[in-house]
Amino acid sequence: MAAVGQNLGPYKLLAKLGAGAMGEVWKARDERLGRLVALKTLPSTRLVNDEQRSLMLREARAAAAVPHENVVTLYDIYSEDGEDFLVMELVEGQNLSELLAEHGRRPTKEALDLLVEITHALASAHERGILHRDVKAANVMVKDDGAVKVLDFGLAKLRESDLDA
Repeated sequence: MAAVGQNLGPYKLLAKLGAGAMGEVWKARDERLGRLVALKTLPSTRLVNDEQRSLMLREARAAAAVPHENVVTLYDIYSEDGEDFLVMELVEGQNLSELLAEHGRRPTKEALDLLVEITHALASAHERGILHRDVKAANVMVKDDGAVKVLDFGLAKLRESDLDA
């Protein structure tokens, strides 16, 4: 079980940001580069078989190849003691689900602007054969400056035709 102050390799855990079915997300500092990152724990290798783990990590690598301003950047895949971690860009702001709960429906222009950014992110991924599979308000971060970042591409699925590539 991860804890504040713990080091996972070069990553020092600073604060737990959230938890879900696929693990926990932590604010961490990359001690090598001196930058803040988001570190997401993945299911223990004891809970998934080698084929599932291989596919999950291959999909994460493929998702890292989506260079788009509206897609969270995957920096690293790190393993320690049978646990896998995705190390991603830390996005400061609120997820769209929280934003809607706090402020209610957005004005039409603002809602359309958000949807355009989300659509551009998904289109960029689809052009590379990556299907998100979990598009929802909780997986869309709205940064403090209003820009959008689509999250959780590290757990996306490749189109069948791209699995053999």
